[in-house]
Amino acid sequence: MAGVGLLLNLISSLPLTGPGLLPDGARWWRLRPGSPTARPEAALLAIAAAATTQRPRDWSPELTQALHEPLHAPLFDASARQYAAQVTADRGDMEQAARHLVEALALTDGQPPLLRAGFLAEQAYVSARQGNAGAARTALSAVPATPLLPDSTRARAEAAVLLTEGRHAEVPAVLARGRAALDDPLCPRGVEEAWLDDLETALPTMSPAAGPTP
Repeated sequence: MAGVGLLLNLISSLPLTGPGLLPDGARWWRLRPGSPTARPEAALLAIAAAATTQRPRDWSPELTQALHEPLHAPLFDASARQYAAQVTADRGDMEQAARHLVEALALTDGQPPLLRAGFLAEQAYVSARQGNAGAARTALSAVPATPLLPDSTRARAEAAVLLTEGRHAEVPAVLARGRAALDDPLCPRGVEEAWLDDLETALPTMSPAAGPTP
């Protein structure tokens, strides 16, 4: 087993590139001074950190601008599109957010479903916020079960879909499930907590069920 671990560490240190995830060596090579991908990739890492404490509209404009520079790695470029979608969605421009997500999903076409889960969940959320219940439900149904997708993100997408479908009575329990998962190490809490709150605010005040007429 030690030999296998050593081999994996050696492979991860090599600057290999491919259509999926990149090993550490490739990341270092892309972040080296003078690399054309250094600025956008550093921005991607910085935004991933910012997402744990800040909602997207509060992210640094300098960082979000760098998201539009090519990273020349499909999953990284798709992640940049997803972050860009979150920024524009948080500023209320759902149409532009939807376009970013279409690009993200095109970049990940052919990737294993578990690597596309986050993009599909985001598409479900944005489609729901646009009021397109059918597209939102279709995207949500396509999200695979995977530990790579935080439960808070899945719950946020599901709550948005239920809200736009008019199934308001089901939303509070889903929001509660999302909040219960905010401490997940994979959870971008700055995004999820704010957007779960936004969905709760958007939920119509529900009157108690009328009792029987005397």
